[in-house]
Amino acid sequence: MITHLTLDEIAYSFKNCTGETSVPLKEYLSNNILKDSDDDTYVISNLSNHILNDITILLRKSITNILAADSILLTGSSSWGFVTTYYSNFFAVQALNRLSLNFNIHLNQYYNIKISNYTKGDFQFKKVSASSGSHQNQFDKFYNNFSIYKNIKSINRSWNIGIRGFKDGSETMLRNLINYSISNYYYDELICDIPTYKKRIKEFEKDPIISKLEKPYKFSHSNLELALCRIEMIFYILNYLANKNIYYRSYYNKFLSGLKQNIQSKFNNNSNYLVERIINNCTYKDLEIVDESVTI
Repeated sequence: MITHLTLDEIAYSFKNCTGETSVPLKEYLSNNILKDSDDDTYVISNLSNHILNDITILLRKSITNILAADSILLTGSSSWGFVTTYYSNFFAVQALNRLSLNFNIHLNQYYNIKISNYTKGDFQFKKVSASSGSHQNQFDKFYNNFSIYKNIKSINRSWNIGIRGFKDGSETMLRNLINYSISNYYYDELICDIPTYKKRIKEFEKDPIISKLEKPYKFSHSNLELALCRIEMIFYILNYLANKNIYYRSYYNKFLSGLKQNIQSKFNNNSNYLVERIINNCTYKDLEIVDESVTI
């Protein structure tokens, strides 16, 4: 069984893909697997285009959530801002797991889908435990899929940050703590003094790299930066695929154009640095292809 694929091998797996399909991956699988079989493992082909479609949708969801989180933070609400940045990260991680061609999905139960022969486009489709569908499991799978980059020179700053966990602890546990705790420590928006609140908003307007927020308010800002780096990782890999696949390149350019237009016309009140970084990725780029030994 394949462990990690090079970027070129991933691109080869998507070689016949345009990115356009009207059938979501979950629907395609529901209609094409042997649900009544006693076997725990199947081999199934022709998934790549459906996976690529999923990735595009998840990228949009991640961007929508990071822009929403930024809007929330600009009102001073750091608590719900963190919860929203968490979901931006979660959707980005799901997209990156699909790009690594090793991910979990729920149909009638949970399955792991992993590439078994990238030249033929064959995937191993295996039943797994219900715990495999947990949010933490999705993050753990991501860290494993991209663990190779911890030991080699990475591609850029976004990759250096994005492949690592949240520096202040488990994202899932912190999300649960902030979301469900009954504590003024995380929810002080309606009790802190006005000068402090306004000062906090000023910090949220800055790039998280230069922000001087302290705990617990910095959690949401740091997690927003993490989500943004992971979004940029998705753009990089999709752009890599478009460099290798002229058919997908046409769809990708159209996707980028629509994404850029929608962000610029609908999200005028977001932080300038955030919109600029996302928009900067909305242009197809000819890449200097990285060494083929680099794997994910």
